[in-house]
Amino acid sequence: MTYFNKILKIIVIILALISMSISGFSQVNNGNNIDILDQQSTSGRYRPENVSKGITQSNKSEVIINNVPSYIWRHGCGPTALGMIIGFYDNNDYPDFIVGEASIQNDNVNNAIANTEHYDDYSLPIDEYPNLLQDNSELGGAHTSNCIADYMQTSWSSEENYYGWSWNNMISTAFISFVQQQYPSLNPTTSLDYFSYSSWESYKAQINNNRPVILLVDTDGNGSTDHFVTGIGYNETNSTYGIYDTWDNDIHWFQWQQMSNGSAWGIHSFTMFELGAVPSLADLEPYIPDNDDYTWDDKLIIKNTTVENGYQDMHDDVIVYGDDVYISLSYWNNSDATISNSFRIQVLIDEIEQFNIYQTEEMQAYNYWMQWNWQAITDLSIGEHTIKMIIDADNAISESDETNNEYSKTFTVHQNSNTHKFENENISIYPNPASDMIQISSSVSLDNSTIEIYTITGKLVNNFSANANIEINISNLSNGIYIIKINSETVNFVQEFVKE
Repeated sequence: MTYFNKILKIIVIILALISMSISGFSQVNNGNNIDILDQQSTSGRYRPENVSKGITQSNKSEVIINNVPSYIWRHGCGPTALGMIIGFYDNNDYPDFIVGEASIQNDNVNNAIANTEHYDDYSLPIDEYPNLLQDNSELGGAHTSNCIADYMQTSWSSEENYYGWSWNNMISTAFISFVQQQYPSLNPTTSLDYFSYSSWESYKAQINNNRPVILLVDTDGNGSTDHFVTGIGYNETNSTYGIYDTWDNDIHWFQWQQMSNGSAWGIHSFTMFELGAVPSLADLEPYIPDNDDYTWDDKLIIKNTTVENGYQDMHDDVIVYGDDVYISLSYWNNSDATISNSFRIQVLIDEIEQFNIYQTEEMQAYNYWMQWNWQAITDLSIGEHTIKMIIDADNAISESDETNNEYSKTFTVHQNSNTHKFENENISIYPNPASDMIQISSSVSLDNSTIEIYTITGKLVNNFSANANIEINISNLSNGIYIIKINSETVNFVQEFVKE
């Protein structure tokens, strides 16, 4: 431990003593031999044989906070106990502290508590009291802190922490740092209550307001702190407190008493937590780009060639059998929340996955993104097909509306006989786009030709005979993309036009 850190700890202890004196706490008047300097956890992965599992409750007077997850010791009781606090708030109004589900101890939960980087840099080499071994906190080369155990300095040899040990005064730092890592807009706070005549009422008030706490206790009654636990309940009738002890998933009950020699599970202090206002939730949706410089006709655009970029007018192409199929799509964050975590966009045709896109860059509030030139992998048969995109396919982002992440539409793959690559310079359609009338101009005879107009999905909406220089009334058509076909013994012409 550096000289500066030692001085800082002494200052913190002095301030705590002053605070306790003001609040009415008196070490002398209590008559207990409490060492205020004992503010460190020293326990390991398993419950020692001489440590009690607590009191068996025989009545129904318990007050317990629901939905607090119970986690097992993960490279330190301190980060594990705080992980339960974080997991509780993740399950209740503050999502995305932990990616995915936080009610059970999965890989994401373990990584939030103490990830592999933490274990490699600070847990190794594994040491036990009294043989403290140097780790990367002293040797250098450690990663940037990014999990609860990092921020708590658990196992750091530079702080005189053996494997799994933590200091009480680092709980606040760890909580605030991890919360703001996940939600920079939040302003979390903590407060530390040392055992005193008023601490029972203070503890009950936290439980009554659904705020779990972390207690630093003396499990074996030797007068020294050794373990962090998560306080989730109390029983007024027998003055017991209920905890998750990090050694199993059960609730354990112990007598509310001050730490002293001979008092197993006596309490040194407990930390209380405040998060502030509930953050806004994101809302990811498929989106039609809205820009003065270009127009997309849909949220999904199907092309038979690649485009230079998506910053242009985008319309569906006519797809014929054998064409390559290229897909462009757009989605947006319809909320005032910034999305920092990555998520996956999945595209399927006829329920067969074609490709995945991973959004790894931050999405600001009310911003949209476009993706283009993603090629379908399925050889499409002639006929109608359904294409679908799913935004946040893994539900990695907690949203205000989880029901609007999908969009699908149908399109048609036409026969080769209808293939036209827009190379016939003898026939032209204008204006395009059009609102009322379109003109067909041809330098070749269209006698005995038929003209058919289809929707983009292949539905026939009009057909008639043709001749040169025909004017067609399209005012009765809905706005959208249409396909016009002209067929005869000498003409085989297909082209899109847009009704607006």
